[in-house]
Amino acid sequence: NSVGALHSLKRFFSTALNQADGDGDAASAAAVRYRIQKLVDGESPSAPLSDDAIAKIISAGGPVLARRTVAKYRDMLNIPSSFQRKRSGKLNGF
Repeated sequence: NSVGALHSLKRFFSTALNQADGDGDAASAAAVRYRIQKLVDGESPSAPLSDDAIAKIISAGGPVLARRTVAKYRDMLNIPSSFQRKRSGKLNGF
């Protein structure tokens, strides 16, 4: 990074997602990733939430998310799939 280098403006802002209630508020992608992390942290090791279940929970009161969006954010957070988390829980005695 050199002094005086040009950068795209979108580099400095988080993306926004449309809210389910349509009132015009937007939730940042960072906030959605935080919610995904919290949901996974609070799940039962023997019954982890699928990407579809996480999408439905978040979409119920927040931005409308597709399963593939949850999968993309989960990958960004280095969170294994629900199958892998369940298998890991079984290996750890849960």
